[in-house]
Formats: sequence, C-alpha cells, structure tokens
Amino acid sequence: MSLLSRIRSSGNQRIDNTFLIYFRIAFGFILVWGMMKYFHKGLIWTCFQEPRMLFTYRGFDFVHPLPGYGMELLFLVISISAACIMVGFRYRIATAIFFLSFTYMFLLDQSWYLNHYYLVCLIGFLLLFIPAHQACSIDALRSKTIQSDSTPRWVLWLLRLQFSIPYFFGGLAKLNPDWFRGEPMGTWLARKTDFPLVGQFFTEPWCVGMFSYGGILFDLLVVPLLLWKRTRIAALVFSLMFHTANHFLFQIGIFPWMMLVVTFLLFPPFDLARLRFWKKTAQSADEPIVGQVGLKLPAFGKLMLFGFIALQLFLPFRHFLYPGDVALSREGHCFAWRMKLNKRLFDLKLNVHHADGRVEPVKLHQWVTRAQFKGFRNLDQIQQLAKAIRKHHEQIDKKPVQVKGTAMVTVNDRKPFLLINDDVDLSRTPNSLFAAKWIETHPDRAAARTKNAKPVPAAFFQQPSVNQHIAKSSSEVRQ
Repeated sequence: MSLLSRIRSSGNQRIDNTFLIYFRIAFGFILVWGMMKYFHKGLIWTCFQEPRMLFTYRGFDFVHPLPGYGMELLFLVISISAACIMVGFRYRIATAIFFLSFTYMFLLDQSWYLNHYYLVCLIGFLLLFIPAHQACSIDALRSKTIQSDSTPRWVLWLLRLQFSIPYFFGGLAKLNPDWFRGEPMGTWLARKTDFPLVGQFFTEPWCVGMFSYGGILFDLLVVPLLLWKRTRIAALVFSLMFHTANHFLFQIGIFPWMMLVVTFLLFPPFDLARLRFWKKTAQSADEPIVGQVGLKLPAFGKLMLFGFIALQLFLPFRHFLYPGDVALSREGHCFAWRMKLNKRLFDLKLNVHHADGRVEPVKLHQWVTRAQFKGFRNLDQIQQLAKAIRKHHEQIDKKPVQVKGTAMVTVNDRKPFLLINDDVDLSRTPNSLFAAKWIETHPDRAAARTKNAKPVPAAFFQQPSVNQHIAKSSSEVRQ
C-alpha cells in the first residue's frame, strides 16, 4: 500500500469515542458558562450597544448589531445552542446555529478580538463534521440508529491538529528578542507581587526568566510530551499548573479551561474508555454502523476541511509579507496566535481639516468608548474611524473635509515610535490586503518622511491629550 492509502486506511479505523463525548460535554458547558458573564456583567451593552460605531473586519462590512433587544436575544441563542451541544439535543441543528451565531457575534467588532473566541469559531465549524452525539446524548436516546461506542480515527486526528496549531504558533511567536529579555512578562509579573505565596519572587530575574523561557518550552513541547507515554503524566501535571496559573494571574477568560480539556484528547482513546460511565450499546466497534451521519465525508466536505486547515497554517506566517515590525503595525497580527506577546501603549490624535482652513481636533471619546480604544489593534480600525468622522463632518459642512492625525506606539518599553505622521488623509487611504504605504514602519516611506520629524519624547504617553475620557487617549493591549 502507498503511504496515502495507509493513512486513509488508518484514519477510517474505528476507535472508542469516549474522548469525543467528554469533549462535546465540556465544550458546551464552558461556552454556556462563558456566555453567562455577558448577561451577569452587562457586557452586551458595553461591547455592542453603547459604542457609537463598531469596527467590522475587512470584507464583513455587512455585519451589524441587531436592533432593540436583538443582541440579548443573540447571546441567548448562543447559550441555548451551546447547552444543546452539551446534552446532545438536535446536535446537527444546534452546532449549525451555534457556529453561525457565535461567528456573527465575533465579527461585529474587531476591538473585542480574542484568540480563544477565534478558536471557538474554528471548533464550532469542525463540530459540523464530527459525530459527537452518538452516545450519552438526548439524540442517542431518541434514536438507536445513531448510537455507537466508536468513531473514525480521523476525528481524533482532526481535533488534535486543531488544538496543536495554537500551541505551536503561540510558541513560535515567542521566539523574539523582547520575549528573550523578559518582556512583557517581567512587567506583568511585577504587578502581581501580592499573589499568594509565590508573588514575592515575581520581580526576581530568575523568576521572570523561568516564566518567559518556560512559556516557550511549554507551547512548543507540550503536545509531543503528552503524546509520548513516558512523559505523559509529567506533561499533564505541567499543563495543570500552567493553565491554572494563567487563569489566576492573567484572567484570560475561558481559554485556560478549554486547553485543559483538550489535554485529554492527547491521551490514548482506550485509556479514556475506562472513564465511560454511560451504558454501552450492544453494537460491536467492528460492525458497520447503520444510519450514521457525517462519518463518510463527501469529496466536497474533505476539500473544505483541507482548505480549512491549510488556511490556518498560512495565516500565522502572513505578517512576513508586510514590511516592518508586526508588533508595531499589527499588520498580520490577528488570527496568527500571537498571544500575550506585547505590552503595547498606543496614542491616537486626529484632526478634521475643513475646506475653509479650520483645523478641529477630534474628541475621540465622542466616537469610541474607553473599552473599544483599548482594543485598537489594526490600521483598518483607524481607517474606519477616520472615514466615519469625514462622513459626519461633510454632512454638516456640505464640503469635502480631510481627517489627518498622528499615531504613536511603544511596545514592551521600547522607544516610542511614530506610526502615522500628520501628512496623509486617513479617511481616503485605500482598503487593501497589501502593505499600507502610509505608515512609518516601512523603510522606504520612513526614510523620506522622518528626515525632518521631531524626536519623540520618552514621556509622550504621560502627556495629557484632548481625549481625557479615554484614559489620556492611551491604551495598553496585552493580546
């Protein structure tokens, strides 16, 4: 047999599906819990109803928040569909509704981009292809034709690959000079010296180095160490310590708990089969399964999954297509698993240049909320804001206006950098997937535009600005 034939044959072999059932239950429970905080803390209003404008992703300008109580209803739909996934009720319909509704919420405003929400969207898509409802589910109780104690091996491979991607690319992104010198980890740990028992050591160089280098090693090695029998238990212990510490130190939502659940996907399926508490069916794992849905994928489904994985393997490398430092420009930052790499201070000042020569400073707090401004990551957001401001003033003036400004950024306590100079109409910059020609990170532009530029004072971000309602117009982004 050829290598491809052996892989196909192995992928179609049936294995115990206990791992899949537990994953479905845990995933649904974590998402229900995660969505409840939006109701409990009033985040639906803060994130989607209070802001004057939302910053959609490029190509998704048609995505808008629902009017009235529509957003509360959307989150209710997400919660109910996640609960249905958890208990396995109308699984196929529930997964489709969950994927569409959660992705819709995710696409509404890139100010709220979170890597773990991106991961949830990806998992929601995969669940459309995966038969996770064949045991310990309401669907299995209602219909014996779908009951099974086994699943094709390719299901396990697919889930393992999906969760290995964030680990691998997260570790790869940490291989940079800032991380090796202990930033931003040193700064973050210095703020946690009141942490019980071990907080007193957080300012020690050896402790900062342990967290920094340990993070790289963990991300790059945890998957192979969990797959190898001799190191599996030790890797499991380190995983528990790592993700628990992440939760209590950095408060990063559901991500640590989701990755802990995934840890058990790397154990052999027959080991997890011992944890099966529900009644097994009388059906042998070797028998053909009648009435299964989603086991034999059509050619189109296989093509979709192949493209899905290939795209994920490309996106983390796309920042190499852009000149300059991705930490400064953020071109190619999102969807690349660049997690907790930067302590980024950002300052934006905009001015409206009227046709009669007047220059009017823009009060940013009238356009974006403080929470939104903390999520300003991409040049695309600046463009959208500038265009909205121009449209507003042209409706008033009945004449063309220009929106210009400066943007300053400093990353991990580096010298402040002039990202955008006040010589371009930001509201008329082209929308393009290619590198922006109007920012200073590009050597050919920077050389010509910064010859006569004044040096940036080190205390720039401590200077009061016109945007007092947005914390001096500065934001610190830790994603």
